[in-house]
Amino acid sequence: MRSLYWKIFLSFWLATILIIITTAWVTSEIAKKSSIPAREQLFMDSYANAAVATFESGHHAALKKWLAQTGQSKKMTLYLLCSTGEIISNQLPPDEIKEITKDLVKEELDDGMLKFGNLIISHEILSTSGRAYRLAAVSEKPLSHFVVIPWAGLTIRLTIAIFISGLICYLLSIYLTKPLRSLRMAAKSLGTGKLNTRVGHFKGHHRDEIDELRDEFDRMAEQLETLVNSKERLLQDISHELRSPLARLQIIMELGRKKANSLAEIEFARMELECLRLNNLIGEILQFARLDKSVDEIIKNNVNIADILKKIEEDASFEYSESTPRLQLKVQDFTLCVDERLIHRAIENAVRNALRYSPAKEAVNLELSIDDKNLIIDIMDRGPGVPPDQLEKIFNPFYRVDTSREKKTGGYGLGLSIAQKAVKLHHGEISAKNRKSGGLWVRIILPITDNQQNVHK
Repeated sequence: MRSLYWKIFLSFWLATILIIITTAWVTSEIAKKSSIPAREQLFMDSYANAAVATFESGHHAALKKWLAQTGQSKKMTLYLLCSTGEIISNQLPPDEIKEITKDLVKEELDDGMLKFGNLIISHEILSTSGRAYRLAAVSEKPLSHFVVIPWAGLTIRLTIAIFISGLICYLLSIYLTKPLRSLRMAAKSLGTGKLNTRVGHFKGHHRDEIDELRDEFDRMAEQLETLVNSKERLLQDISHELRSPLARLQIIMELGRKKANSLAEIEFARMELECLRLNNLIGEILQFARLDKSVDEIIKNNVNIADILKKIEEDASFEYSESTPRLQLKVQDFTLCVDERLIHRAIENAVRNALRYSPAKEAVNLELSIDDKNLIIDIMDRGPGVPPDQLEKIFNPFYRVDTSREKKTGGYGLGLSIAQKAVKLHHGEISAKNRKSGGLWVRIILPITDNQQNVHK
């Protein structure tokens, strides 16, 4: 049971049902016990009067038959005791009945009803003949066992009470869980990058704990939006501000190279290389900032993904002009509605990362496959792989597995971050895992929606 709504509803309702049933049972027991003496007296007096009237009228056989039938139906043995010492019954009287009869003859018994365990003696009844009688009942069970509680009416009342309690628990569960559901949806919206999401006020919650939680959430969202926007603005401003002095530096380098007349060509070449790297870094920072903020408008067109992979293969073959091809391609023509520039950048970044870390004589596999709902692109290299605990971190901006951060060991740590942003803008997924045979396996999954058409050539 994972839903908080059902936990609250069922726990409250079961607790209420238990309280209702327990209260009804205790109340019935108290009422039952409190009514036992009066019911016992009424029972014994009415039966005693009937027995005496029958005996006095001379219907002794009828009395014995009545005593037998009544005793059998009530699971008890009845004895009519007479002040003359006579005991009328269908059974031999036990010794305690004989002793009570002797006390009746001696007029030593109290006038009221007597009770000794399962033996009950009715009050004394005087007949017109002047004789006194007592009816004695020896029961297999206490007489309270035969007291009946009207459960039919009580069951209806219990059912109504349980239904009303269920309705109250249902409304209470909605009252408590609806705000939490709204908070969850708002948090999910924030997680997708919609930083302007706010919860707003909840009906029925004014200045209580849930309203305070809502207020704190909106305040947190506002501060988060301010911080993220400040960070993105800072990245863009710094990147743009660096471009101008970098351009001036490149002009100064060219002027200095002409004045030096090739006397410091090596030094100028090195400076030019570092300027180029700095320019590339600034470009990647700007690209990441735009993707992170979704500033770039996604322009989707039907694009043959196989053509993108073939272009990447051509670029890799040109850059790595070894005799052995560095990239082995396995594709099939498939047209998908995507932003060609972003998808090209995402795949290219993953491929460049694989080529950078693979041995010179080992090829990187680039494969395209299709299932019912997704287009899958796999990039598999033969490099050293990544520690398992860092497989998810490699998609974080500026994160590199090599903590030394020397340029010769890799890039700037933005390539896979940009790839992840580009793929997510297409509602896809990108993941990485280590290959059993060694190396890293990066998989890009792009969804195939109903309005996208695939074209096989």
